[in-house]
Amino acid sequence: MPARATGAYRTLTTGQVGGLAAGAGVILVVAAIVLLGAFKAVAPSDVCVVQEGGPLDGRGISEVRQPSGGVSFIGLFNSQHCFPATQRNYVISPERAHREQGDTLDFFETPTSDAVQVRIEGQALFSFNTDPDVVKSFYTKYGVRTFDGLHPYEDSEGWARFLSVQFRPVLDNALREAIGRYRCVELNNTCAYVQESAAVVTGKIDVNRDNAQNLSKVQAEIGTTLEADLESTLGGPYFEGVQFRLVQVRFDQQVQKSITAATAARADVATKRLQAQQRVEIAIGERRAADQKARAIRATRRAYRENPAQARIDGIKALPNGLQALGGNLSSIVGGTQ
Repeated sequence: MPARATGAYRTLTTGQVGGLAAGAGVILVVAAIVLLGAFKAVAPSDVCVVQEGGPLDGRGISEVRQPSGGVSFIGLFNSQHCFPATQRNYVISPERAHREQGDTLDFFETPTSDAVQVRIEGQALFSFNTDPDVVKSFYTKYGVRTFDGLHPYEDSEGWARFLSVQFRPVLDNALREAIGRYRCVELNNTCAYVQESAAVVTGKIDVNRDNAQNLSKVQAEIGTTLEADLESTLGGPYFEGVQFRLVQVRFDQQVQKSITAATAARADVATKRLQAQQRVEIAIGERRAADQKARAIRATRRAYRENPAQARIDGIKALPNGLQALGGNLSSIVGGTQ
């Protein structure tokens, strides 16, 4: 009995040792994974915050890491969240977005000062402010929140949703304010076709004015308003280098079709006017030629009356070579005497 008890005791001890070894191996693997996960790098296009997450830590920000930061130890159980640091753009399309087709462009239209509904094509350009204090403030206000289910740092989609909720309304307001200060024809000269199509067809309105200077002023106003409103609305200078590039001011498809038709009508009128003018000029030229010919004939007749001999000489010169007179002589043919 003692021998068996001892053997049983030894067998139990061996199993426990094996279990402990296996458990220790698992712990070591987990510890290695946690340790390796605590080493992070920063991409050249990102700025990152390191949030504390250890059992003895708070939930604050331990550091802000700048773009192109090398691999470093951020701390066990800490997490690193990144935001885009390079210049970004927000595209505004003159056509309505078709989300079911994967179109992510945003559509915007607004009235001008004379109440013509126009569509904007352009893009807002901006960069995220990478100043450490500014980044901490942004993360505290917006990084811990979700926008349509995602945090701003959750890849490009999370950032896009943040912009859609927080950035886009401010941009819309800046566009609306700037466009609302101008009349339609000051932004797009073809607006004359919409407002005074009859006058355009008759050629009583100028549709060839240059709007480039106005468009430059508008895009500068949009950029200035957008930058100021973003800071006041979001509560900090989170974006810098804010500007807007206005490509063109357009109309909806139905209005554009009307403009195209008016343009064709005006071109047709211009063509007909040109053709009519050409016919008038041709008729005037032909009349002048006829008048010159008649004057030449009258002058010749007067000369022949004053000099009959010259008339007979010219008449003989006009006869074909080798002509012979039958039943008379050459003088009788040209009206002379024998």
